[in-house]
This record gives sequence, C-alpha cells and structure tokens, in this order.
Amino acid sequence: MTLHIFNPEHDLALACDIENYSPPASAQKLYSDLGFIPALWADNGDVVMVEDRMSALDAWRNLRRQMTGYLGNYDVLCRSVEFVTPTDIHSLQITTVDVWGWDCAIRHKLLKHGIQEKLLPDKKGIVAVRELSHRRNALNLLKHLNGDGIIGEGFVCSNYEDVEHLLSSYHHIVVKAPWSCSGRGIRYVDGFITYHQSGWIKNMLKAQGSVIVEPYYKKVRDFGMEFFSNGTGCIEYCGLSLFDTDNWMYSGSVLASESYKTKVLTDYISLDLIDAVRKKIMSYLGFVYSGRYCGMFGVDMMVVEDKSEHRYLLHPCVEINLRRTMGHAAIALSPTGNDKHGLMRIENINKHYLLKLNFL
Repeated sequence: MTLHIFNPEHDLALACDIENYSPPASAQKLYSDLGFIPALWADNGDVVMVEDRMSALDAWRNLRRQMTGYLGNYDVLCRSVEFVTPTDIHSLQITTVDVWGWDCAIRHKLLKHGIQEKLLPDKKGIVAVRELSHRRNALNLLKHLNGDGIIGEGFVCSNYEDVEHLLSSYHHIVVKAPWSCSGRGIRYVDGFITYHQSGWIKNMLKAQGSVIVEPYYKKVRDFGMEFFSNGTGCIEYCGLSLFDTDNWMYSGSVLASESYKTKVLTDYISLDLIDAVRKKIMSYLGFVYSGRYCGMFGVDMMVVEDKSEHRYLLHPCVEINLRRTMGHAAIALSPTGNDKHGLMRIENINKHYLLKLNFL
C-alpha cells in the first residue's frame, strides 16, 4: 500500500530548508482544498493523506463528474483509493510513500505521524534533492542542449555588481532566486534596477548566496516535458505538458492527446527538434540523477519569437521542477485516443481552490 501526499509548499520548504517549516496560509489552503489530487495517479488500494476525509471525497467526486461524459471511461474513474487523515496512518500497512516533492519538512512531518524511517529518503537523500533543485542545474542542462533552433543562456551571480553588469549588457533581464516557487522568486528588470528590485536582489544574495540572471526572451508559448527518474540512470518520458502562466505563475494546463499537443508545438518548431531535445534530456539527466534522485520531475520550456530572423526558437530549459507537476496531473486526466481536448485550471472561488475542467 502506497501513501500519497500533495505538499504544494514543497518549493518554499526547499528554500527555507528547516524541518519545522510552517507554510503560508495560501499553501495550507491549497493542501486543504486540493489534497485529493494524488488520487489521479494512485493505484487501487492506495491511500491519500488529506486534511479532511469528507471534503476530499466530495472534491474527488466532483472532479469525476466533470470527467464523465467528456473523455469516456477512464481507469482513474474506477480506481479504489481511500482518503485518510494523519491520525489514521498508524493503523495502516504502508509499504511505500509518494509525495509531491521531497524536502526536510515533509520528511520530518511524516516521521512525526509515525511513518517508518526506512520508507523515507535519508537526510543525505533530502540534501541531494535540494542541491539538484538549485536553478544552476537548469543552466547546466541548458548548456548541454545548445544547437540550431535553440536559444537560452543564464548566469549564476554571487554579487550585486555582476547583476548590474549583465543588465548593462542585455538591458532587459530576468532575475531568479536559486530556490523558489515559479513566479514568487522572479523579478523582471527592464533598463534599470528599481529601489524595490535592488532590495530584493540584495536580500536574496544574502539569504541564498546567489541569484540567477537570464536575458529576457519574447515568449510565444509555454510548455514542458514530464519525466520519471528511477534513480539508477534510467529516465522515462511521461509526455508533453502545454500550460499557461500569468506572471510566471501557473494558471492552467491543456488536456489533450499527445498527438494534439505535438501538433500545437509543430506549428512553431520541428518535431525533429522536439525529439532531439527530449533524448538529450533523458541521457544527460539519467547520468546526473543516477544514485541521487528517484521520482517524477518536469522540464519547463518555451517557444520564443526571433523577430530578426522571422522565425521561432526553442528555449529547452526554463526550469527543472524536481517533483511532480501539474503537467503530470494533466497527463493523468488527458484523453489518449480521441479528438476531444480541454483545459484544466485551479480557480479560487469563494476562498476555496477548485480544480475545474472545461472541454471543447
């Protein structure tokens, strides 16, 4: 029996890096309202830890009602998954644990709830996840993916003067915290650094030791590739993720077959380029993650407009999310053999987060 947990505060917990991390109210609310999400990939007989069993069951039933009649009969609609609270765990025969993302806070929390330590990554493994989640690793992958039709570069800056120098060279830059949620740890700097941006950059340099600086690119389309690392050098490709962002914050995912998603992308870039990048990622990260990371991850990308050459280019590594992603959730909900497609969004309605599906 596998215990599944959605811990949406994971990225923030990585940045904080303390066992007794207390997530902000927004992250706690996400868990309270959407804690049922792992039921999308859980197997029959598995359990999902939630805050409130009845609320989770109602939310899960509502999602299944949205799916029924639009995308046909899914295995996911018929799975027997039980929702449990932390007080129920001691009486269960848990054999494996699958969380949204591993960090020292979720490990400490599970130990307090009575999960056997042998079922969890050891402290060395948690340190490895944090090190591999540093945004410099995305830059290392990006260098490995260079070639015709590819764009993208970035720099690790350990002092404020380096940031100023790069701004003078590129004029329009994106400054990122080494560890952060997408959107929360990102600042756009156009022409000059404002007073508030200056304070944020200096605080980040002090707190996390560096910042990542990248040129600003004219984005046309967000997308990603989702993977699974078995921890011994093998990377499994899970599928494409087409998603929308609002100020770098996730806002929704396309629900569609792989052929549909591929067709959307090949309106901009070639299938050969997409396939070549996927193979390079699997080869390179298979080596990097061997013996260091076992679990799901996603590589965010974007199609970029190159006005000077009147063409589109691929930025093949905007972020690496060393955890499950909403792209994995979208793949679990997507049709596989029909023409129907739709959109999955997280909406805040009456101060409650809801997973909403709309089909075309």
